[in-house]
Amino acid sequence: MKIRKSWLFSFVMAAFLTTTAFSASTYDEGPNSVNKQFQKLLKGLKFENIENSQTVYVDFMINEKSEIIVLSTNSKDMDNSLKSRLNYKTLEAENLDLFTRYTVPISFKK
Repeated sequence: MKIRKSWLFSFVMAAFLTTTAFSASTYDEGPNSVNKQFQKLLKGLKFENIENSQTVYVDFMINEKSEIIVLSTNSKDMDNSLKSRLNYKTLEAENLDLFTRYTVPISFKK
């Protein structure tokens, strides 16, 4: 009886580990990834008050037209500039849910 339980337990654990390994989503490095699209939208944006390098976290969501709606940032100095540059720009993101809050780190280097 103990042998049967151990085999059953081993089988269940193997099945669980296999399904979790294959169901994990992979990070999209393609040209249409969200990070690449944000990088393209923010290209040419310059700030004089950046010292060395700085990371700004942008909270956003996607509306039904696949447009970015910036909710907030953690930088008061860059908030208006980032919102004006990103708000209502179309984003190709099939894997993002509508009206769900997402956070993207954006690094600025001097």
